[in-house]
Amino acid sequence: MQEFRCGGTHLQNFPHALQRMVRTVAPCVGRTLRGVQGPFGLDTFAFEALALSYRCEERLEGEDRAKALFTADEGYLRAVYGAFLAAAEMGGAVRRLDREGLLCVAGHRSERHVDRLAYARFIRRSRARARLRWLKNIWTVEEWVDYLLAKIERHHGITIVLSPQELRHPVITAIRYYFRLRHERRLH
Repeated sequence: MQEFRCGGTHLQNFPHALQRMVRTVAPCVGRTLRGVQGPFGLDTFAFEALALSYRCEERLEGEDRAKALFTADEGYLRAVYGAFLAAAEMGGAVRRLDREGLLCVAGHRSERHVDRLAYARFIRRSRARARLRWLKNIWTVEEWVDYLLAKIERHHGITIVLSPQELRHPVITAIRYYFRLRHERRLH
Protein backbone atom coordinates (compact mmCIF):
# COMPACT_ATOMS: atom_id res chain seq x y z
CA MET A 1 0.00 0.00 0.00
CA GLN A 2 1.23 3.47 -0.77
CA GLU A 3 2.12 5.38 2.39
CA PHE A 4 -0.47 8.06 3.13
CA ARG A 5 1.17 11.46 3.27
CA CYS A 6 -0.21 14.71 4.54
CA GLY A 7 1.35 17.43 2.51
CA GLY A 8 1.15 19.43 -0.67
CA THR A 9 -2.24 19.23 -2.29
CA HIS A 10 -3.70 16.90 0.33
CA LEU A 11 -3.23 19.44 3.12
CA GLN A 12 -4.94 22.11 1.03
CA ASN A 13 -8.07 19.94 1.07
CA PHE A 14 -8.45 20.39 4.83
CA PRO A 15 -10.33 23.38 6.26
CA HIS A 16 -7.84 26.00 7.44
CA ALA A 17 -8.75 25.61 11.12
CA LEU A 18 -7.90 21.89 11.01
CA GLN A 19 -4.55 22.20 9.26
CA ARG A 20 -2.48 22.56 12.44
CA MET A 21 -4.33 19.76 14.18
CA VAL A 22 -3.89 17.58 11.12
CA ARG A 23 -0.11 18.00 11.22
CA THR A 24 0.01 16.65 14.77
CA VAL A 25 -1.73 13.39 13.93
CA ALA A 26 -0.55 12.88 10.34
CA PRO A 27 2.29 10.48 11.18
CA CYS A 28 -0.01 7.85 12.69
CA VAL A 29 -2.62 7.87 9.92
CA GLY A 30 -0.61 5.72 7.51
CA ARG A 31 0.29 3.33 10.31
CA THR A 32 -3.35 3.07 11.36
CA LEU A 33 -4.43 2.38 7.79
CA ARG A 34 -1.87 -0.42 7.68
CA GLY A 35 -3.20 -1.98 10.86
CA VAL A 36 -6.96 -1.61 10.47
CA GLN A 37 -8.67 -4.80 9.35
CA GLY A 38 -11.90 -5.31 7.48
CA PRO A 39 -14.51 -2.65 6.85
CA PHE A 40 -14.37 0.28 9.24
CA GLY A 41 -16.14 3.53 9.98
CA LEU A 42 -14.94 6.91 11.18
CA ASP A 43 -15.26 6.10 14.90
CA THR A 44 -13.36 2.82 14.52
CA PHE A 45 -10.58 4.52 12.57
CA ALA A 46 -10.31 7.46 15.00
CA PHE A 47 -10.20 5.11 17.99
CA GLU A 48 -7.59 2.86 16.34
CA ALA A 49 -5.40 5.88 15.55
CA LEU A 50 -5.61 7.05 19.17
CA ALA A 51 -5.09 3.53 20.56
CA LEU A 52 -1.98 3.10 18.39
CA SER A 53 0.10 5.13 20.85
CA TYR A 54 -1.05 2.84 23.66
CA ARG A 55 -0.13 -0.26 21.67
CA CYS A 56 3.36 1.08 20.99
CA GLU A 57 4.34 1.16 24.65
CA GLU A 58 3.87 -0.95 27.70
CA ARG A 59 1.80 1.26 29.93
CA LEU A 60 0.60 1.14 33.48
CA GLU A 61 -2.82 2.35 32.42
CA GLY A 62 -5.25 -0.30 31.27
CA GLU A 63 -6.84 -0.52 27.85
CA ASP A 64 -9.74 1.51 29.21
CA ARG A 65 -7.55 4.61 29.13
CA ALA A 66 -7.69 4.88 25.34
CA LYS A 67 -11.48 4.45 25.46
CA ALA A 68 -11.80 7.19 28.07
CA LEU A 69 -9.64 9.57 26.03
CA PHE A 70 -11.66 8.82 22.91
CA THR A 71 -14.92 9.52 24.70
CA ALA A 72 -13.56 12.78 26.12
CA ASP A 73 -12.37 14.07 22.72
CA GLU A 74 -14.83 12.49 20.27
CA GLY A 75 -15.64 15.74 18.47
CA TYR A 76 -12.00 16.65 17.88
CA LEU A 77 -11.07 13.12 16.83
CA ARG A 78 -14.00 12.82 14.43
CA ALA A 79 -13.20 16.17 12.83
CA VAL A 80 -9.50 15.49 12.35
CA TYR A 81 -9.68 11.83 11.34
CA GLY A 82 -12.78 12.45 9.24
CA ALA A 83 -10.76 14.97 7.25
CA PHE A 84 -7.97 12.42 6.87
CA LEU A 85 -10.33 9.73 5.68
CA ALA A 86 -11.91 12.12 3.16
CA ALA A 87 -8.45 12.98 1.81
CA ALA A 88 -7.47 9.30 1.79
CA GLU A 89 -10.63 8.45 -0.13
CA MET A 90 -9.95 11.18 -2.68
CA GLY A 91 -6.37 9.95 -3.00
CA GLY A 92 -7.45 6.34 -3.51
CA ALA A 93 -5.94 4.94 -0.30
CA VAL A 94 -9.39 3.92 0.97
CA ARG A 95 -12.67 3.25 -0.78
CA ARG A 96 -16.25 3.62 0.37
CA LEU A 97 -18.23 0.40 0.67
CA ASP A 98 -21.71 1.77 1.31
CA ARG A 99 -23.72 4.88 2.02
CA GLU A 100 -23.57 4.38 5.79
CA GLY A 101 -19.91 5.38 5.67
CA LEU A 102 -18.14 2.04 5.88
CA LEU A 103 -14.71 2.13 4.27
CA CYS A 104 -11.96 -0.32 3.47
CA VAL A 105 -8.31 0.11 2.66
CA ALA A 106 -7.64 -0.13 -1.07
CA GLY A 107 -5.16 -2.63 -2.40
CA HIS A 108 -4.74 -6.28 -3.17
CA ARG A 109 -5.09 -8.86 -0.42
CA SER A 110 -1.38 -9.71 -0.53
CA GLU A 111 -0.51 -6.02 -0.13
CA ARG A 112 -2.79 -5.82 2.91
CA HIS A 113 -1.03 -8.86 4.40
CA VAL A 114 2.36 -7.17 3.95
CA ASP A 115 0.91 -3.99 5.50
CA ARG A 116 -0.30 -5.89 8.57
CA LEU A 117 3.13 -7.49 8.97
CA ALA A 118 4.76 -4.05 8.75
CA TYR A 119 2.28 -2.75 11.33
CA ALA A 120 3.10 -5.58 13.75
CA ARG A 121 6.84 -5.02 13.24
CA PHE A 122 6.38 -1.30 13.93
CA ILE A 123 4.55 -2.09 17.20
CA ARG A 124 7.33 -4.47 18.34
CA ARG A 125 10.09 -1.96 17.54
CA SER A 126 8.20 0.87 19.23
CA ARG A 127 7.74 -1.18 22.40
CA ALA A 128 11.45 -1.98 22.49
CA ARG A 129 12.33 1.71 22.09
CA ALA A 130 9.83 2.62 24.82
CA ARG A 131 11.52 0.23 27.27
CA LEU A 132 14.87 1.82 26.52
CA ARG A 133 13.35 5.29 27.08
CA TRP A 134 12.15 4.18 30.52
CA LEU A 135 15.72 3.25 31.46
CA LYS A 136 17.12 6.45 29.96
CA ASN A 137 14.58 8.52 31.88
CA ILE A 138 15.69 7.00 35.18
CA TRP A 139 19.11 8.58 34.62
CA THR A 140 18.13 11.79 32.87
CA VAL A 141 14.77 12.94 34.27
CA GLU A 142 14.77 14.32 37.76
CA GLU A 143 12.32 12.53 40.06
CA TRP A 144 11.35 10.03 37.35
CA VAL A 145 11.36 7.17 39.84
CA ASP A 146 8.96 9.09 42.10
CA TYR A 147 6.73 9.76 39.08
CA LEU A 148 6.60 6.05 38.19
CA LEU A 149 5.92 5.00 41.77
CA ALA A 150 3.06 7.49 42.02
CA LYS A 151 1.65 6.24 38.73
CA ILE A 152 1.81 2.61 39.88
CA GLU A 153 -0.01 3.52 43.06
CA ARG A 154 -2.63 5.60 41.22
CA HIS A 155 -3.45 2.98 38.59
CA HIS A 156 -2.98 -0.26 40.52
CA GLY A 157 -3.20 0.64 44.18
CA ILE A 158 0.27 -0.77 44.85
CA THR A 159 2.45 1.27 47.17
CA ILE A 160 6.13 0.60 46.59
CA VAL A 161 8.56 2.02 49.12
CA LEU A 162 12.15 1.78 47.92
CA SER A 163 14.94 1.07 50.34
CA PRO A 164 18.04 3.29 50.40
CA GLN A 165 19.94 0.55 48.57
CA GLU A 166 17.28 0.37 45.84
CA LEU A 167 17.44 4.15 45.45
CA ARG A 168 21.23 3.95 44.95
CA HIS A 169 20.75 1.48 42.07
CA PRO A 170 17.63 2.73 40.29
CA VAL A 171 18.19 0.88 37.01
CA ILE A 172 18.56 -2.53 38.64
CA THR A 173 15.56 -1.73 40.85
CA ALA A 174 13.51 -0.62 37.86
CA ILE A 175 14.30 -3.79 35.94
CA ARG A 176 13.30 -5.95 38.92
CA TYR A 177 9.98 -4.14 39.40
CA TYR A 178 9.36 -4.09 35.65
CA PHE A 179 9.48 -7.89 35.53
CA ARG A 180 7.36 -8.14 38.67
CA LEU A 181 4.65 -5.91 37.19
CA ARG A 182 4.82 -7.70 33.87
CA HIS A 183 4.52 -11.10 35.60
CA GLU A 184 1.47 -9.81 37.49
CA ARG A 185 0.04 -8.60 34.15
CA ARG A 186 -0.14 -4.99 35.31
CA LEU A 187 1.55 -3.64 32.18
CA HIS A 188 -0.64 -3.25 29.14
